Amino acid sequence: MDGGLTVSNIARKDWSLGFRQFYRFDSRSTGTAFLEMPGGKNLFGNLNYNRQLEGWNLNFFGNASQALTGSKFSTQNLALSLERDPIKVGKLPVKLFYGLTADNKTAVTSFGRTQQTGYGVRVRSQLNPSRIDANTTLNASFSVSQLEGNNVARGLTLLGSASVSRQLGSGASMVATYDFSQDPFSSELLGQHRLSLQAFYNNGRTGFTFFGTKSIDIDRVSYYADMNYRISGLWRLMGSYTFDKYLTDSYLDYNATIAYRLGIRELGLTWSARTKRFGIQVFGATLN
Repeated sequence: MDGGLTVSNIARKDWSLGFRQFYRFDSRSTGTAFLEMPGGKNLFGNLNYNRQLEGWNLNFFGNASQALTGSKFSTQNLALSLERDPIKVGKLPVKLFYGLTADNKTAVTSFGRTQQTGYGVRVRSQLNPSRIDANTTLNASFSVSQLEGNNVARGLTLLGSASVSRQLGSGASMVATYDFSQDPFSSELLGQHRLSLQAFYNNGRTGFTFFGTKSIDIDRVSYYADMNYRISGLWRLMGSYTFDKYLTDSYLDYNATIAYRLGIRELGLTWSARTKRFGIQVFGATLN
């Protein structure tokens, strides 16, 4: 087994928590658990169990998310699948899977509760991670399901995803993703077409993180950015920006901080857009 627990930004209002655990039960079965609370704004978690059978693969997956600030938003997904071992498609870098699937999805927003329970057959294709060049990788998947149950699509349910990850140089990287869904649950809540971008930069005195997602066919958008710049061994500038909008409900907050190091602590002067006031904060100092 292997795992870890990370607590960062202790004594700051944007403190973060991360937990992961991997366990191998025997030569054919494994389990993983993951929990993340970035910046004290959202909570994400998942559980996964995988069992290799003779010619088949059994998988259980559960995940949940909860917005701790801003618009009311939470999701839960439980899924069980039994799939045949992958089939190669000629010389193409694609593998095919077929089998049985069952899932239960729940979402709660400011506008109500949506739930879907389905079971049936599924065929999916998975592109082997393909290098476009030395710094760029393409990944994609697509599935077709015929489901029965509550709030499932009549006919076929279609789900697809494509992502491009690129290393932009020393300390910088990004991942751009396109998601497509054609089923009552995902399409109604998140839209049929969605774009998202993650960007990271950490080099020398500067650190930057960005995450953004936007639905193309409904009014839903979310952005989060965090910046950190060390002016010297004693002074540091920090800032964060959060914006969420779902139909007519929106949330905006951003702040800027200048901090001075005093021993193992930092004393910061912070301005918050939400409160329109200055405040004083005590941070745990970053040791370099």
